[in-house]
Amino acid sequence: MRKRANTRRNLRCYRFKVGNPIRSRRNPIVERDQLLKRAKSAEDSWDIPEAISNYQLAATISKEIGEFEKSRQLTEKVSELKRHVQLVRKKSLVTKKIRLEETKDLDLERDANEALEIAGIAEDEHRWADAIESYGIAIKKYYEMGDLDKVKAFQEKVALLKQALNTEE
Repeated sequence: MRKRANTRRNLRCYRFKVGNPIRSRRNPIVERDQLLKRAKSAEDSWDIPEAISNYQLAATISKEIGEFEKSRQLTEKVSELKRHVQLVRKKSLVTKKIRLEETKDLDLERDANEALEIAGIAEDEHRWADAIESYGIAIKKYYEMGDLDKVKAFQEKVALLKQALNTEE
């Protein structure tokens, strides 16, 4: 019977890849306290993965020595830190997306301004078709940016240029 119980313990320890949980630790309470200090230090220095790892080990030790409430508290702390990491990652992705949108808007603004410059030169030279085409490009860029006031203003400008083009023909 003793051999069978020992075999079960060994099988359980093998499955979880640990040695004899309590006997392998000289003083589990001291080890847990050291892990908690390292976890707190890592948390304070924003090394969250290290803090999570240390809190998880401390929770395991607490469970092994029968301090189930302490183990539950540490497991909750680990969950809280993991949620925090996910939130930070989510915010980081949102920030990157905002930066990409801002960059895209700057590119669209630059393209629209170039089109307006070309349209102005074409208009000064009475090349109405070229001016209309360039204003059309600017209208598309402003539409992509969501600046509907400028879209409307330049559509009115294009309508006037089309009238000028028709009267010259």
